Amino acid sequence: MADLIKNEVFSDMINKSKNKNFAGSCPWFFVRADEGKGFTLVEMIVAVGLFIVVVTLILTSVLGVIDFQRKAVAVQNAQNNLNFALEIASKEIRTGFNYYCGFSAFDIPAGGAIDIIPRSCSGGGAAITFTNYKLDKITYRFLSGRIERIVNDLQILVLTSNNVDIDPDISKFFVIGAEDIGVSQPRVTIVLKATSGYKDKTKEIFNLQTTISQLLINK
Repeated sequence: MADLIKNEVFSDMINKSKNKNFAGSCPWFFVRADEGKGFTLVEMIVAVGLFIVVVTLILTSVLGVIDFQRKAVAVQNAQNNLNFALEIASKEIRTGFNYYCGFSAFDIPAGGAIDIIPRSCSGGGAAITFTNYKLDKITYRFLSGRIERIVNDLQILVLTSNNVDIDPDISKFFVIGAEDIGVSQPRVTIVLKATSGYKDKTKEIFNLQTTISQLLINK
């Protein structure tokens, strides 16, 4: 009889445990976790994967903006540097005389400023030497990827910055009419090709050209 009563009580408790209210009051007895609460392993993996994708896209965009900004700054600096170098050379050549075209960067006439014998080069040269308005001997040349200014064969000044590389095959000084004293005004055309930047992503190619006529009138 006692066993029968125990079985009935046990069966009744099992039936009550299936009731949520009863399970809430007796968490220690046959309580099942409610479905839909928490995250499963698959959900966690998907969430982490989406987070990684979003972070990757954001970082890619940020790095792209940084690269673009670096390139813009490098291009602007190179442009300013090349314009500055050309402006200095143009002004000094315009007010000078006795233009001598050097076929190579080391083709510089011997002697002083008054000893220069004018020489033209329609095919272009790597250097130009002349007498400036102060009666100094001045040479501009393209050498080792740079634009150099030489005063009286002694003082050498590099006009271009380190992140600018001059193409020696394209960059030339074209001197026309240097020997035609009293016939025509000598003129010089500077053709310049340069590359700026150290990395491929920030590199930019510049093609510049300017023509200068001598201000001193030949008689």
